[in-house]
Amino acid sequence: DIVYTDRMLGIGSQSSHRSWITVFQQMAAKQPKIVVGGHGQPANLAKATADTYDYLLFLRGAVQQLIDNDLGMEEIGRIDQSQFSYLKNYSQLKGKNAQRVYEELEWE
Repeated sequence: DIVYTDRMLGIGSQSSHRSWITVFQQMAAKQPKIVVGGHGQPANLAKATADTYDYLLFLRGAVQQLIDNDLGMEEIGRIDQSQFSYLKNYSQLKGKNAQRVYEELEWE
């Protein structure tokens, strides 16, 4: 699934936030009027972008800042993801998502 609306996406071991960002950009370039995501209600592109793409970019940037400051994965909890707390499953997925992005960025 590329798009999640009203629900926090989960970056699992089979996922790559980098490719997710790229594929979302390719989809958005087609300028769809309505986006039917894998999870959540159909939405306009702005809503799909806010709930999926913006979250991925935010998380990538926040995790990269930790790495740039020589902070380890144990500091993931410092990342304030509260601007996305309106998404369902926020509490359950925010930490796991940050950890997964950290693991990916360590190898870039």
